[in-house]
Amino acid sequence: LLFFLYLCQKYSFMKKYIEYSWMIAIIAFNLWAMLKLDLTHENLSYFSVLHQHHILFLWGTLTASWFLYQTYKLFQLSSFSSKAAYSFLFITTTMLILSVLLPYQPERYYVLSELHILLSFVGTLAYAMLMLYYHQQHLRFFYHQIYQKGFVFYLTLMIFDLLQYITYGCVNTYMECSFSIGMSIYLFLLNTA
Repeated sequence: LLFFLYLCQKYSFMKKYIEYSWMIAIIAFNLWAMLKLDLTHENLSYFSVLHQHHILFLWGTLTASWFLYQTYKLFQLSSFSSKAAYSFLFITTTMLILSVLLPYQPERYYVLSELHILLSFVGTLAYAMLMLYYHQQHLRFFYHQIYQKGFVFYLTLMIFDLLQYITYGCVNTYMECSFSIGMSIYLFLLNTA
């Protein structure tokens, strides 16, 4: 994240290219993961079970740092001034990054695996709730046209992922990748609206 922020700051003329590259990397990585794993019965933590933890770490760090960068940028562009929301954003994305630092190998590291699950689940849910709060408390009143278009997409993505969870009874690759890709594109589009 610091590397991308440094590049965006130092080479502002390349900012769009860096952002496009970052988003394309997230999308490509998710599509690759969807080809490697069972979509409905495994999730990206399975890479840790396969002793390929670096893949899980790369995916989680790319995605969480993108969420942090794009959401922070969105808050700045829309003059969203809630200090609590900024703190909450930092905490939720940090939880997501911490979750992928921890190995998911329940047979070897039971406590760390449970902590991995807790951090990733709570971090993702808290981030989704933060975005819902932002939509309802800020976009709806100050940027009504963007709210009307954006909220439908956001709500559709949340309902789709919730239905995935209800249908399969677990977090799966399809759900993780659709949230990662959907939110990445959504945040990018909101920032360019």
